[in-house]
Parts: sequence; structure tokens; C-alpha cells
Amino acid sequence: MVQLQAKAPDTETPDDAPAASSPNGVRSVQRAFALIRCFTTQHPEATLTELTQRTGLATSTVQRLLTTLEAASVLRRLPDGRYTFGSALLQVAVAALGSVELHSLVEPYLKRISSETGETANFAILDENGDVVYLRRTLSSQAIRYENWLGRTIPAIGTAIGAALTGLADENGLAIALKTIEPDVTAIAAPIHGLADEIVGAISITGPTFRIGDAALAEYGAVLAREARAISAQIGGHWPYEENSGGNGR
Repeated sequence: MVQLQAKAPDTETPDDAPAASSPNGVRSVQRAFALIRCFTTQHPEATLTELTQRTGLATSTVQRLLTTLEAASVLRRLPDGRYTFGSALLQVAVAALGSVELHSLVEPYLKRISSETGETANFAILDENGDVVYLRRTLSSQAIRYENWLGRTIPAIGTAIGAALTGLADENGLAIALKTIEPDVTAIAAPIHGLADEIVGAISITGPTFRIGDAALAEYGAVLAREARAISAQIGGHWPYEENSGGNGR
């Protein structure tokens, strides 16, 4: 735990004072975490003024916390005076993310996708040979469905999920294949981005072509984009695509 400096007397409660009104922890630690949470993938840098405004703390308190966090390499000061993630914080983040099994994390998202669309939802990654391997799926509740995807390896080329995994999704983060490995199956997929914005997996919807027309593709694209963005955010990634849905026809 980082030892924070004592706060000089002013109108605020001293940083090292007992946290009688704060049963969940020492006040200074809570303030330090409030400061750290100001840094996100969307806003990785911030000035002293911005941090003061975002936390609602006094400038003197923020300055003391920044000095301590910088000394511990939790934050780093850039040449222009802005602050960003420090090496110690990045090490903790990498260790935490490394303990997350993505294929388990995506299960509730797949269930929600399948529930909303009525179709089968899938999660896949690229294997060491560059092929697509399906690790998770939630089956459609409809009578006509395809149940043989789990554990199956398919080529990345020519498939919607392969396009999503290899960075070929369109500006909306979507890839569509009207004819996949099976000629009567339509698929739409979206990539999941990790901490360094790399593609770490993809989710997709698959179903019979007769049931997935243009209107359904637009609707399902919006659902997939929303869920892929949410998964990416949960693992610390940024989903770098436009908000509206659409497809690239792949």
C-alpha cells in the first residue's frame, strides 16, 4: 500500500486523520483511488486543473497526492506537465487482466445477445495458426439452429468472425458474411479490444439466411456493437469504432 503524505491543516479533513465518517478505508487512500480513476483509456492524460475539477478535491490536496503517486510510479508526469499512467500501475493492470479468462467473462454477454436476437451467439479467438476457434456459444431457442460451432476451427478468410478477428471490420466495428462455411448461414461479428487496443477475440451471431434479412442485420449489428464495446471496456480496452451500426458485407 502506498504511504501517503500527511495533509497540512486547511479547511479539509487531514489526509491522515482517522476516517470516522469513512468506514470503508482511510480517507487519503480513497482520495488517491478517486484520482487514479480519473485516468481511462479514453482520457489517459490529465492536468492538475482537470484532476482537481474531476475529483472535487482542493488543488493542494490533489498536488500532494500526485507527488506521492508519482514517487511510487503509480502515475507519471509528462514533459508538458500532464499526468498519465505510471509503470507500477501498468504492472498491476497487466497482472489483473492476465488473471481474467475472457472465454468465461463473455458468457453473460452471449446470453443477452441470444436472448435479444433469438439467434445463436458465439465467441471465438485466433489460434496459433491464424484460424478461428470457437470457445463459447449460447444456442438459439428456435427450432432451426446450428449446434456444431463450439470447439470447431474454421479458416479466418471468408468468414465474418475471421474478418472481425483480423482487423477487417468496417468503420462501425462490424463484419458480415451472407454465406459462411455453410451456404445457408448468415453471420455478423464484432471484435473485442484489449488493454493495448489489440483484438483479443470476437463475438458473432449466426443463423439461417432465410431468417436474417437486412432489417435483422441492422438490428443485430447494433446489439453486437453494444456488447463488444461493453466487453472491451470491462477488460480495459477501447472500442475504436463509430456508434451507429452497419456492415461491410464480408
